[in-house]
Amino acid sequence: MTYTIQNFPFEKLNAKKLISFDADGTLVLSKTPMDAEMVAIFNKLLHSKYMVNIVSGGKYSIFFDNIISKITDDPNDLKSLTLSPTCGAKFFEFDNQWQESYKEELSEDQKKRIYAAFDYALKMANHQPQKLYGELIEDRGTQITFSAAGSTAPLEIKNKYDPDFSKRLIIKKYLDEKIGDLDVKVAGTTSIDVTKKGINKAYAMKKLMERFNLNMDEILFIGDALLEGGNDEPVSLMGIDSIEIKDVEETKTLINKMLSLTT
Repeated sequence: MTYTIQNFPFEKLNAKKLISFDADGTLVLSKTPMDAEMVAIFNKLLHSKYMVNIVSGGKYSIFFDNIISKITDDPNDLKSLTLSPTCGAKFFEFDNQWQESYKEELSEDQKKRIYAAFDYALKMANHQPQKLYGELIEDRGTQITFSAAGSTAPLEIKNKYDPDFSKRLIIKKYLDEKIGDLDVKVAGTTSIDVTKKGINKAYAMKKLMERFNLNMDEILFIGDALLEGGNDEPVSLMGIDSIEIKDVEETKTLINKMLSLTT
């Protein structure tokens, strides 16, 4: 079920063993380093009773630059953290260093079809950015990611592009016509992620459940894209309790409240 911070029944925390977070728009601003206040709050969470997971459409190098390099380097705390880049198509655990446990690569044929589908969808949606910053479509191996203004667009440009997701949902509709056998999800502030069918954040949750012998009631997910077509939506659809937050500041408020209620 999907909740907000206002209506979530916090007594449910008693049963939770793992807290999973989206990254962009939830823990950090889009492709931006974690701020000092969030670092301090997040470090407290890593030192608490909970296991913590971060699942995002971003690739591992973005995780490292924006989050891992900023937070604690205490190996005991890092052992409670796992990373699921590219919507769970990869998985990393900490054992003296970060180690990749699995990856679900796209085939070369799938990649060709995805690029062709984007050519079609962007023409149909009349997507014509005035200026492009970095790559428009990026091959992340396990995922192809479209960034409407480019992969390195300034945050002020990204925030203005599609705050209600409506422009990207139109592009997604055309993509689904061509590559309905793959997973297409709207993500972040300007992105659309494409992975193998079934490789999405729900898949990441299933892998966490297998790895740590958890059931759905023992996981809480927190993200900003739980709307229909958003890349957080598969988590709530599978039945995991999910809290939709508005922004990074609300996430800070939520974590602080959770910590205050944790014994």
